[in-house]
Amino acid sequence: MMVFVGRLFRRILFLCILVGGLASSLQAQKGEPTDPPEQPLTVVLTNTAVHTNGWVSFQIQSPTNVVYEVQAGRLPSGWTNIANLHGPDPWSLPVVEFLRFVDPQPDASRRFFRVAARERGPNDDWKNQLTFADDLFARETSQSFSGTSPRWVKFTIQTNEPTRVYFQNGNVYNFHYDFAKTRLTNFAKLSAAEFDAVTLHPLNQKAILGAALLPPRLGPAEFAIQLAGMEAYAPETVLQVADMVEAAIAAPQPLKRFYFPTYEQQDAALLAREFFRTNNLEVSSIDRWIQGNVAYSQGWGVGRLVFIAGSEIEAAYKDGRLKPTDILVTDGVPAEVPFVSGIISLSPSTPNSHVALLAQSQGIPFIYLADSADRQITNLVGRQIAIGSALRSFGNPYKVLDLSAYPDDVRTTLLNLKAPPLLEYTPKVAHSNYVISVDALIPADAKIVGGKAANFGTLRRSLPTNSPPAFAITFRLWDEFMSQAMPGGVTLQQRIAGLLAPFTNYPPNMGELSTALETIRDLIEDETAFTETQQDAIELSLMSFDPRRKIRFRSSTNVEDTETFIGAGLYDSYSGCLADDQDMDTVGPSLCDPAEARERGVFRAIRKVYASFYNDNAFLERLRRGVKESEVGMAVVVHYSVPDEFELANGVATATASQGFDGFGLDTKMVTQKGAVSITNPEGDARPEVVELSRWGTLETTQTSTLVPLGGHVLGYQDEYKAFQEMFKKAATEHRRITGKQSFTLDFEYKKIRQADGSTWLAVKQVREVPVIGQERSPSYLLNPPADFVVFQGEAGDVFGIHRLKSELRLSTDFVRLSTNMTASFLGESRYAVQNLLETNVLTGRPSTWPNATFAPEPNAVETTDSWTVTGPDGARTMTLGIRFFDPFVRGDQFPVKTIEDAYLELKAVHAKPLPSMDWQGLPSSTEQDIVRLSTKLQRTDKDLFQQRSIAALNGAQRVQVDTSFYWPPHPGGVTVGYTAPLVEFVKTTITGLSAEPIELTGYYSQSYRPGHHNFTEDFIFEPQLDPGVSPATLAALRGANIRLLYVHWGGRGGEDAVYVLGFDNQFRKLAGSPQPGRN
Repeated sequence: MMVFVGRLFRRILFLCILVGGLASSLQAQKGEPTDPPEQPLTVVLTNTAVHTNGWVSFQIQSPTNVVYEVQAGRLPSGWTNIANLHGPDPWSLPVVEFLRFVDPQPDASRRFFRVAARERGPNDDWKNQLTFADDLFARETSQSFSGTSPRWVKFTIQTNEPTRVYFQNGNVYNFHYDFAKTRLTNFAKLSAAEFDAVTLHPLNQKAILGAALLPPRLGPAEFAIQLAGMEAYAPETVLQVADMVEAAIAAPQPLKRFYFPTYEQQDAALLAREFFRTNNLEVSSIDRWIQGNVAYSQGWGVGRLVFIAGSEIEAAYKDGRLKPTDILVTDGVPAEVPFVSGIISLSPSTPNSHVALLAQSQGIPFIYLADSADRQITNLVGRQIAIGSALRSFGNPYKVLDLSAYPDDVRTTLLNLKAPPLLEYTPKVAHSNYVISVDALIPADAKIVGGKAANFGTLRRSLPTNSPPAFAITFRLWDEFMSQAMPGGVTLQQRIAGLLAPFTNYPPNMGELSTALETIRDLIEDETAFTETQQDAIELSLMSFDPRRKIRFRSSTNVEDTETFIGAGLYDSYSGCLADDQDMDTVGPSLCDPAEARERGVFRAIRKVYASFYNDNAFLERLRRGVKESEVGMAVVVHYSVPDEFELANGVATATASQGFDGFGLDTKMVTQKGAVSITNPEGDARPEVVELSRWGTLETTQTSTLVPLGGHVLGYQDEYKAFQEMFKKAATEHRRITGKQSFTLDFEYKKIRQADGSTWLAVKQVREVPVIGQERSPSYLLNPPADFVVFQGEAGDVFGIHRLKSELRLSTDFVRLSTNMTASFLGESRYAVQNLLETNVLTGRPSTWPNATFAPEPNAVETTDSWTVTGPDGARTMTLGIRFFDPFVRGDQFPVKTIEDAYLELKAVHAKPLPSMDWQGLPSSTEQDIVRLSTKLQRTDKDLFQQRSIAALNGAQRVQVDTSFYWPPHPGGVTVGYTAPLVEFVKTTITGLSAEPIELTGYYSQSYRPGHHNFTEDFIFEPQLDPGVSPATLAALRGANIRLLYVHWGGRGGEDAVYVLGFDNQFRKLAGSPQPGRN
């Protein structure tokens, strides 16, 4: 290895290396600066190496804010620029002290190299190397700027420079084209279409476009590549790109590499999975870096946990393997899921899918488990569990409890709470007409045309140019259709009633019910007809429609899309072609779509919509909710269909409307997908985009679509999002006028459509109010999984209280209904352990039986205190355990089960005499009581943050050194208003200078920690006599020197430390301070 040290002045510095075979030589040239150097900086070139594949690497140790141009040549002349590198950013984490450059030319070992250095300027918006893991070029996949989402940097590899990766600054260039046109001369004169033609198709490709993806900050040592292309890349090409990108990422440790194929590349990538794995490239998706579990609905359920593969759900429901009373765990959620008591998915879904919307309206939990530890829930398959989920932006969104060990009455009590209320609806009413306009309809007209059609009037009045013109087929046609005569002298309605007669109780035999419902659907579709009068009325209403253009017939019942129930996905909609009914034959193809081999008439479409009234899930939900079949029916809303090829984007939005100090406004979440790829019934791995819009006009992209380039959006950003938001507000204003409500949530469906003339049309095609489930509040029940607690060593109490009250508690509870002014303790068999010197004193049994036990409730709150007495080295003390449930009263969709871990626990000690302490000024004092907080014990993980502190002082002429190491938990994700890290656990504390041999402490009781605000300062207590690892001789020496414990105050970076000895006489002695060079 050879090292060269050069001086960097304001302009330029050249360093030169010749690497050949096993030998290395180093030369240098220096350009003359045009300005006199004010502060020359040192540049170090070191660690040249030749790799087994012929690639060469070397390191540049250098200042920041510098650009290095790496040049290569066969001789010391005719230099070619092969890389531009940026000096490390001073605030990047981890700190990078040098650049490591790898030249991926297979014959690089026979080349000369030289490096030119200059100051970084405003036009340096590209480079050929990334810094892991905190590169300034990287952008987050969401715009929350929380540091918890994956990041990306786009790159271009020109085919005439196959070993050079051009990384573009994602904060300057959103798209490859913008960068290439500005910075790459080969593409400077190309239009966007011309650029796509030579980059997105592997044949005759001029450049490969892609992105390097990085995990969230503080994430794993991994990276991934993603390639843009309309056709599949050869696996060898993907592997070559992965090699080039890996060589171009400067990282302090080896990185595991992945291939995250785009939607277009997925099939080919999966076929080549083994090839990639053999070459250390794993096929995966960005889901591996999505942090945390997700709840798609808020609700709770009780039932048997059953695993069923997504493809088997329908069959399992019919044959009895999956029952309505079960909690389903599955590897993937299909477009429709029959009613179950809860849904747990091991693959992501979308928040506005029909399954999610239906779960929300039913108050059942629907969650996605991303965390590998939580996926161990499959170990509970076959057991009875209780599960609750909550829509929240922080913390774990779900809780599960194993009920298998509890008495049957516990489960029965919870099931009684979950009994579904009868569905509120208005019985259907026959209108005098078969068809009416929707323009004047209001939600109360659901009794005439069903909820979907009734709500359509809100759109037509508020958005006449941004909603499709439509009419509604009333319940009159349904009633007459159901009254038609069938063979055997019965009406269709009577025939259906006979088939459904055995199914009056819930839950029914699903196999038999499914067979009966299939018979009914076939009956309606194949053995029924409309009268000539009915057909004439429908055709007359369709006179204004183009008969050769598809018309959409959408289901609209009076038991869906109301203010009490959505019913999303229960019923079906179909398209029909009027010309097929008017061509005087029944032979295909369809006149509206030659690709359809058979005719697709409008009356066929209406019959299929009618048949969907008897879909399995639809009838089951009506049976479950006590709906009278004679009072409900199917109406239809009719408007033009939008062919898939004209659909540029589609989406679902949830808008919460309220009256605020700024007037009436909406907070909206838009879930949008490119083209006609479904949002409400997603298939495959196509992840939709999620954009949140506030009432004040701000936009935040919290999830990007997998179908658009990184940095891009499905709709025009920001204008089209704001245009839809304005439409939603107009519709919400109309809904407020009609209903008189000041706050509510609306669900919208919308599309971006390319019209025949090439223009685009933004249209809203559905609106409905999202029901609010059970706002009345009732007490929760306390369930008993025992839990272990320790003293919380964080920003609560003081270090002397933490140290004196160090204890270990295992608490169990009775099964009780939580209420105010409780009359007796609910604590069951418990254990309290505290260490006195080297003996552990333990109390077991119910706390009500412990010495001098008392119980007291806190008036008008769900708060109790259990007290008892103990005796220790400092005399008697009265211990009081305070237990408070801050939110014990829940709404209907909230989990009505609490455990002791949900409570706030505080432990208080009243001492028989004053004991030593420190006051708020850090001066010796005394106290007669200590109060600490209890928490469950934090478990060490590989993400915890290792800490070291060194504090020194003088005990007379003897230097006393305290070296302690411990762990903090990882910093919380997202935006936080300050944070103080608590202790996870101590590793070890070494004290020298107090005894002949160093004292090592490793025990729980011998080391205590209390951080100051934001950990700017820290207090420690170290008491050797409480550590079983300290020798009797050392303990005797300490006692002889009147040293019971050390109180150590760490003053932070730049603050003043303090060390006190507390003697066995309870008197403090302050040790003299000493300089602390290089302390941590």
